[in-house]
Amino acid sequence: MPYQLETARLTLRPLAPTDVENLFELDTDPGVLRYLTAASAPTLEQVRSEVLPRMLGYDEREPGYGFWAAESAGGFLGWFELRPLANREPGEVELGYRLRRSAWGKGYATEGAAALVWAGFTDFGVRRVVAETMTVNTGSRRVLEKVGLRFVRTFHESWTQPVAGAEHGDVEYALTREEWADGSSVRPEFGIRVVDLPTRTRDLPTRARDVPSRARDVPSRARDVPSRARDVPSRARDVPSRARDVPSRARDVPSRARDVPSRARDVPTRTRDLPTRARDVPSRARDVPSRARDVPSRARDVPSRARDVPSRARDVPSRARDVPSRARDVPSRARDLPSRGG
Repeated sequence: MPYQLETARLTLRPLAPTDVENLFELDTDPGVLRYLTAASAPTLEQVRSEVLPRMLGYDEREPGYGFWAAESAGGFLGWFELRPLANREPGEVELGYRLRRSAWGKGYATEGAAALVWAGFTDFGVRRVVAETMTVNTGSRRVLEKVGLRFVRTFHESWTQPVAGAEHGDVEYALTREEWADGSSVRPEFGIRVVDLPTRTRDLPTRARDVPSRARDVPSRARDVPSRARDVPSRARDVPSRARDVPSRARDVPSRARDVPSRARDVPTRTRDLPTRARDVPSRARDVPSRARDVPSRARDVPSRARDVPSRARDVPSRARDVPSRARDVPSRARDLPSRGG
């Protein structure tokens, strides 16, 4: 469950594995079990291995629901429950509680039950809260009526070990969200306050498991301390040289600042070119298909041109040998130019 509830006198916190002794004391009190069971009380080991894990498991199966330990300034008083049942319609939850005899007759049951009814309708999206007790359990019936639940029916369950008064049957009480919201039901106000449980608190078991592995790392980290300490003087020696660089870097600031206006002046001319460049885009885009169509024909010419390369290469020496003779002809051809011009 994500949070605990605080009323004027009670703190309702998530039930925890450390409550095993409290539950054992509660479940071995004959007065507490008077209207619950005639079976023998559980042993401490049964509470630790069966009862408590079953109660804690509701929060895993139905997040937000389950069992809350009730505490006052005097310590553990008992527990309250708000949880869905398998044989109920969606949105229906059961309200229940079990308190030490020392807490009876002081209004703690009404105060805690009213807090869970409030949480069910405001935070959990509950549609209907139901509760059951023995017909002869007048104390619990008064509590249910005080928090607004209304009598629904009397029914008879089969008991393997009936308690005194079982022959009168059981009674069911219920309260819908609409009845609770319209203000017609009895809703005592106890200054209910929601207190978020920090995520870090829920992480404590996991973090506790990490302690041994982290402790094993301490010697290796301790061995690194001397080497890191030796680096301190060298790093300290670098401080003056870095400090000397500060003035030269500061002197560069004005010159860089002077460049800002000239760069800013270039922005309009570059911006004015944008429309012209934008107008060229369509014409260039239209050329793409024609150029693309030329690619296959040009590709077909590549093998034939490649075949000509060796023959052209063989002609290079003969053409090179002709260069001197052609050079000797240049003067005579130059003398012929005037006669040809006349």
